[in-house]
Order: sequence, then structure tokens, then C-alpha cells
Amino acid sequence: MKKTIIFLVVVSATYAVSTRSMYAQENWDYSYTFSDGLVVSGSFEGTQVGNDINGYVDNISDLKVFFNGTPMTGTVYAASWTGELNSDGWWIYTSDPVVSFDMAQNNFMFINSDVVDGDNSGNQFFWSPPESLVGAPTAWALDLPLGINSVDFDFPANASSWSLVDPVPDGGSTVMLCGMSLAALGLFRRKLA
Repeated sequence: MKKTIIFLVVVSATYAVSTRSMYAQENWDYSYTFSDGLVVSGSFEGTQVGNDINGYVDNISDLKVFFNGTPMTGTVYAASWTGELNSDGWWIYTSDPVVSFDMAQNNFMFINSDVVDGDNSGNQFFWSPPESLVGAPTAWALDLPLGINSVDFDFPANASSWSLVDPVPDGGSTVMLCGMSLAALGLFRRKLA
């Protein structure tokens, strides 16, 4: 009976650690290759929701954007599109972008102006609006300062050209999981002896 209880405690602790790390803030790398060859890539910190197939990442921070390896100029902001216009005719953005693994749930704009606060002066952005508002996965890039392919637009976007990966496994969870496994193994060996 004690062995069963110890086993259940170890399994429960392992599950708790693995699910905690699933919803913790993590580093992410992304890239999209447009049909004309422009590669927009970068990284951010965010929280994974769901699994790697139909899940997404939100709570985006520490954002970096590169156009063919050249960094976006100025401060980079992350926003999401509501699909609505304000009284001045500008699109309305909020500060809750979503980046999905398969592009289907994407709703983000990475831009060098704070569009959430009404600053529409940005001259560089990477935008993937929600499929529900535009009809298909879409990717759009504007890069005026660099002068290379100043506008790129893929509609529908090629999902196989999209990549979102967690480049660094959560080391703390891995160490904790290994430690708990070794402790459980030690307890079982002690009981057998």
C-alpha cells in the first residue's frame, strides 16, 4: 500500500511540474518566409496555451523582429487587431496579441509604433491578422526604412512557411523532474532491500 501511495505522489508531482512549465513564460523563436523570399524572423517571451498542434502563445513581451536578418528599427510593440475602425478611420488595436503554431489563430502586429495608444507612425511591421476576420491565414510585412521589398503580402499565407518553436526547454522543470524521479527510485530501492 505504501508503494502505491509513494508512486501516486511521484506521478502527481511530475504532472504538476510538467503542466506548470507548460503555462510559464518561455522564450520563442518565429519565422515566416514570404512567397518572394523575404524572411521575417525574431523572438519573444510568451505563455503557451494548449498544445503544439492547435495551441497558441499569448502574453507577448521582449519582442525582436528581423527583416532578412536586419533588425526592426526603434522600439518594437505587439498588438492585436479588433477588426473595427475608430471615429478617425484608423483600425483599432488592443494589447493582447496571439501567435499560433499553425497560423490559424494568429492575431498579432509587431510594429515600431504604439498603435494601441493611437500612434500610427510606424514604418515597419509584421502583421498576421485573425483568419476569422480576413477569411484565410494572412501574412503582411512593411519595411520602408530598409528599402528591401517594402511591402510583402501573402493571402492566403503559406502555413508551411511559418515556424514557431520554443528553442530552450525549461531547465528548472527538467532538473526538478529528474530529481523527483531519482528520489522515487531511491525510495523504491530502499523498500525492496
